[in-house]
Amino acid sequence: MFNKILVANRGEIACRIFRTCRRLGIQSVAVYSSADAQAQHVRLADEAYEIGAPESALSYLDHKKIIAVAKKAKVQAIHPGYGFLSENDLFADELEKAKINFIGPSGKVMNRLGDKIEAKKIAKTAGVPMVPSLLFKSSDPKKMLAEAQAFAEKYAFPIMIKAAAGGGGRGMRQVHSKAELADKLASAAREAQAAFGDGRLFIEKLVQKARHVEVQIIGDLHGNVLSLFDRDCSMQRNHQKVIEEAPAPHISDKVREKMQKAARDLCAEAGYYNAGTVEFLLTPQEEFYFLEVNSRLQVEHPVTEAITGLDLVELQLRVASGEKLKDLVPKDLRSRGAAIECRLCAEVPEENFIAAGGRLEAFEIQSIDHARSTLRVDSGFTRGDTVTHYYDSLLAKIIVHADTRDEALSDMRETLSEASICGVKTNIGFLSTLLATPEFKLCSHDTHFAHQVLPTAEQLLKQAELHAGLLLVHRATATTESKDPWLSNSAFRIFSQPSYSLSAAVNGLKVSVQAQREATNTFRLSGSSLRLDIEVISSSPFQLKYTSAMGEGSIRFHVSADATWAMSSHGTVEIKEISPSLKAGKLAQAHSGEISSPLPGKVILVKAAAGDAVTAGDAIVVIESMKMEHIIRAPHDGEVEKLHVKAGQVVEANAVLAQLSPAR
Repeated sequence: MFNKILVANRGEIACRIFRTCRRLGIQSVAVYSSADAQAQHVRLADEAYEIGAPESALSYLDHKKIIAVAKKAKVQAIHPGYGFLSENDLFADELEKAKINFIGPSGKVMNRLGDKIEAKKIAKTAGVPMVPSLLFKSSDPKKMLAEAQAFAEKYAFPIMIKAAAGGGGRGMRQVHSKAELADKLASAAREAQAAFGDGRLFIEKLVQKARHVEVQIIGDLHGNVLSLFDRDCSMQRNHQKVIEEAPAPHISDKVREKMQKAARDLCAEAGYYNAGTVEFLLTPQEEFYFLEVNSRLQVEHPVTEAITGLDLVELQLRVASGEKLKDLVPKDLRSRGAAIECRLCAEVPEENFIAAGGRLEAFEIQSIDHARSTLRVDSGFTRGDTVTHYYDSLLAKIIVHADTRDEALSDMRETLSEASICGVKTNIGFLSTLLATPEFKLCSHDTHFAHQVLPTAEQLLKQAELHAGLLLVHRATATTESKDPWLSNSAFRIFSQPSYSLSAAVNGLKVSVQAQREATNTFRLSGSSLRLDIEVISSSPFQLKYTSAMGEGSIRFHVSADATWAMSSHGTVEIKEISPSLKAGKLAQAHSGEISSPLPGKVILVKAAAGDAVTAGDAIVVIESMKMEHIIRAPHDGEVEKLHVKAGQVVEANAVLAQLSPAR
C-alpha cells in the first residue's frame, strides 16, 4: 500500500479521498489554485501546494506543475478524482515516465476507453449493443457540418453532439433541426476544449424516452474485473445527473445480469483495471445500448458504496498498489437496501440552471432522526466559504441509504426540507420537486423528464409572492411591533386590524404583496396572483409554522446584511426589499436596453457588434461560468449601440455587457 499520495483535484472529491487516506494512515498532499487558498480540501490535506491562477488551464489542468509538486512532495502515487485530468491519457503516461503511480487505468487503456470514439469500436468488438453514431472523418468545421447534416438526413433529428474526451455533460448538445447544427457544433467544441483540452466531437442518434443505467466496475492488475451492481442516473438537467440511485429500480433480473455481463466483457476486451463505469441507455422495452465508459471514479459512487459496504477509493488504492480483488471483495457480496444521492448545486433552475455564487452564510444538512436510514454528506464547502465562478457548481452530495427505496426516498425528502443553506442560490427546491413527482416514485421518468417540472412564470410569481407574504406574517407575529403608528410598518387604522405591505425582489422577481390581519393569528395574503388565508400555528424569531387551504407549512428565515433568505419545502429564496423611493426608478429601467451579466464569469465569445440590428432572443455574448457556457440574449428588438466587453474578459455579476437601443 502507498504511504503518501497527491490528489490532483479540488472540492468534495479531494476531501472525500483525503478522508479515506486518513483512515488508512496514508499521508495526503493537496494542490490548489490561488482562488482555492482557503478551500476545505487544502485544510484537510497533510501538505498543500499552490499551482497557479484560478483558471483550470493554468492550475488543475497543468500537467507539469502537478508533476513538479508530486516530485517535490515525494509522493508514490497521484489520484486524479473526477474531471480535470482524470481521463487524460497523456497525464497518465507522463506519470509512468516519472515513476509515479496513477490511480486509474493505464494511459493506453484510458486512451482506448476514455475516448468515447475508440470506446465505441471496442464495444462493437465485444458484441455490446450500440446506438447509431457518427465518428467524424475530418476536424475541419465545414466538413464536420456536412458530415453531421448527412447523418441527420439518414437517421433524422433529434441527434446528440458529444465530446470525445470526457463526460459530465460538457460539450454535449441536443440538436432538433438543421438550423441549430452549426452553432451547436461550434459551442460544443469550445466547451469540450475548455473542459478537457480536447475539442473533438462525435454524434449519436438521440434515443427518446430512455433511462440512463450504469454499471460500476473494478479491475485489478492481474486481469480480474468485477461488476459492483448498477445505478440509475436518469434524472438529469442539461445532460448532467442531479439524482442517482442504486440499485437501478424496476429492471428485470435477466436484463440486469445481461447488462452487467456486457460491461465486464467490454472491459475485458480493453484490458481495463481500477475503477470505472460503463453507461447504457435503457428503453421502456428493456432494450439497452452502450453509451460510454467513464474510466475514472464517478460522482455518484457513494450510492454503490452504500449498498455494498465497500470503500471504492480504498479499492482503487489497493488494486493500484498491486493487491488482488479476490482478497478485497467478498465472494458472496450482495446489494443491501437502496440508496439515493442528490447533487446540491449552486444554480438557479428557473433561469435555465444558470450558475450562482457568493458566500455561504449558512450551510447545514442535518441527519433526520430515523433509525431506518443513514445520511452521508460529501462536500468541499462549509459555512463561511465563498463559491466562485471558476469551477463546477456542485456544493455537496447528499446520500440517504435505507432498507427500501420508499424509505430512502421519504427520508431524503425530509432531509432536504430541513436543510439550512443561505447566501448562495441552489437547486434544493428543484430536487425536492423532482423527488415528489409520481414519475420518480414509479421510476417512469427518462433523461429529459427533469426539465418538464420546471415551474411556469405564473407558478414562480405565485411562489415568490407566497414567500414575501409569509415574511410579512412572520414579522408581524415574531416581533413586538412599535406602538407608535409612525414607526410601525403597518397601516394605522382606527377600529380596524392592521395591514402590512412589502415590495421586494424574490430571487430577482419583483413582487408587491399585502398581509391583512383578520384575527389574532389569521392573515389574508394577497398579490397579483396570490389570494390565500393562513392561520399561524407558531412563530419564533427564525421560524413560522402555519396552516392554509394547501395544508400545514413551515418556513425558516435567515437575515443577512442585504437580504432575507427564506427556507421552505419549495427551496431557499433570496428576498431583497425594494425601497419605496426606488420603485419608480427600477421600473423605468426595466426596458432601457442595458444588457447585464446575470452571473460572474469569463466572456468567451461576442456574437454581435456595435451597429448590428438584433431581434429578441438573438445571442449577444457567451459567458463561461462554473465550466458551463451561458448565452446572454437580446431582451427585445433593437440596435446594438455599444459593447462594453470583449472575448477573454472576466466580468462580475450585474456587469454591463452591452447597450441596446431602448424598447419602444
